[in-house]
Amino acid sequence: IGAAFFFGDAMITPAMSVLSAVEGLKVINTGLSPFVVPITLVILISLFLFQYKGTAGVASLFAPITAIWFLTIGVMGFYHIFDDLQIFLAFNPTYGASMLIERPFLALLVFGGVFLAVTGGEALYADMGHFGSKPIRMAWLAVVFPGLILNYLGQGAFIISHPEAVENPFYLMAPGWGLIPLVILATAVTVIASQAVITGAFSIAQQAMSLGLFPRMSITHTSETEQGQIYVAQINWMLLAGVVILVLVFKSSTNLASAYGIAVNTSMIVDSILALVFFWKSRNLPRWFVIPAMTVILFVELTFMAANGLKLFTGGYMPALLGATIILLMITWMKGRKALAESCGGNRSNSCHCSKASRSGRRPAWPAPRSSCRPIRSMRRARSCTISSTIACCMTGWSSSPRKPPPSRASTAKRNAWW
Repeated sequence: IGAAFFFGDAMITPAMSVLSAVEGLKVINTGLSPFVVPITLVILISLFLFQYKGTAGVASLFAPITAIWFLTIGVMGFYHIFDDLQIFLAFNPTYGASMLIERPFLALLVFGGVFLAVTGGEALYADMGHFGSKPIRMAWLAVVFPGLILNYLGQGAFIISHPEAVENPFYLMAPGWGLIPLVILATAVTVIASQAVITGAFSIAQQAMSLGLFPRMSITHTSETEQGQIYVAQINWMLLAGVVILVLVFKSSTNLASAYGIAVNTSMIVDSILALVFFWKSRNLPRWFVIPAMTVILFVELTFMAANGLKLFTGGYMPALLGATIILLMITWMKGRKALAESCGGNRSNSCHCSKASRSGRRPAWPAPRSSCRPIRSMRRARSCTISSTIACCMTGWSSSPRKPPPSRASTAKRNAWW
């Protein structure tokens, strides 16, 4: 379920992110509004067309661009905090508590918008594989968190002092001379964010294929050194088709916001449930610690899900439909493989006949060699009363290395008394 909804997230995130960045053109000049969707489509199509090349050549630019982005939005926010110092009252939890008590339905609607501030965390596992947990913690505490907090406080103070700016406070905070550079920087950052989610989708597809949950597809390693940098063509074109359809149907990031939350929220809930099982079973942490901690996390996530559920009929149906489609594909593939394996096993009566022939010592051996590329389990259950004198079994497996030298790509071994 989590994997299925993550594929939906991988379609919605690029569309949502790039649209929101390009919409800055409307702030520069309202006459550019008709060009927002075409420019977004050009950027997204270009992004997917060059996926086969990998990110090794441009990955060195990701960190500087991202650092400049958070520094920029932090400075913008800090400058506008002084528009209205009442914004610091946002740190007082009694305001939120009073809203929950006095106007619970309004609070639920607010939760649906607040949730958009934490989206992106569901794709961190892809970065974990590339960088590890320590660099991510350091980057979050030193760069990301301060930049976001300052910018959110600045936007709040800016809206209090300029209520008419509520339509697009982020771009309106920027000075006139900085709008064009800000739009370019925002577009570059959203492309990087989209790339992270697309890479995550490729990794999910690879894992699903290795577990027999997804049809087999060709996997291309785009890096000689990094195991996680892969390209799956079929997944790439599927995501591109979905992203283009979403942009053409919703046309704005505001409309897409309703669809954005549900897919991410579902993935997070599944991750939390799996984390509960992992910490309890694999790490052997005490039950009295794991269950209360995960209960608090799941309570928060389920509350957000209730809020996002209100968006179901205003665009939230899209990720639910995408997730259900991929779940159906996985179930169909699993059941089809199981039915095929059972049909290849033959019938029971033939098995009994062969077993009797074996016990009586009358099972004939065919002089010609026989080869098979079936799984080894099905070879042992082969329903044949005739055994070849020589049987060649071919077994394949996965390798974590992008390249394998020819001598280590295949090996042979001779076994006597196979049967």
